[in-house]
Amino acid sequence: MAISREDLNKVKEELKQRRDELALQLHLGKAEAKEEWEKMEERWEAFESKLDARKEQVGDLVEDASDNVEAALERAADELKKGYKRLREMF
Repeated sequence: MAISREDLNKVKEELKQRRDELALQLHLGKAEAKEEWEKMEERWEAFESKLDARKEQVGDLVEDASDNVEAALERAADELKKGYKRLREMF
């Protein structure tokens, strides 16, 4: 059975529509990944800054304050790990 020109045009249009939809999803996905990356970069910079401050203040901190800073750093590190995992799953 031969496929008519009209049927071929319909298939072409359906494929074009699917292609366009996928291209849009890819574009939006890239934008979403970029936004997530930017958030993670801000968190990274804050984490790095806190860690550097921690290194400088080690001798000046009392034990309780030191524990609080370390707990905050652990939470920040966990957030970074989770964020990077989300980013990795986008690709």
